[in-house]
Amino acid sequence: MSDVVSRYRRTYGLGDEIGIEHVEVHRELEERLTRELLASTPESRWRVFSAAYTELYRALTGAPALVMPESAPDEADTLKKLTA
Repeated sequence: MSDVVSRYRRTYGLGDEIGIEHVEVHRELEERLTRELLASTPESRWRVFSAAYTELYRALTGAPALVMPESAPDEADTLKKLTA
């Protein structure tokens, strides 16, 4: 077992069923979502951000989606200021 897999298991509290294939899928997913976030426009960023983290959370935990409300003015305004 590689050191990368050991650290991954420890970081995310995962068991022995997690192998290098899982780590690679996670890496590829994060890279794709990062590209999508970087390509988003200021107007779409909140929606893209919400969708990306929902997909990441669901993919890694198998849990139901955490859906952020379409209109979250305070958070959206803060995000726009931070990413503009």
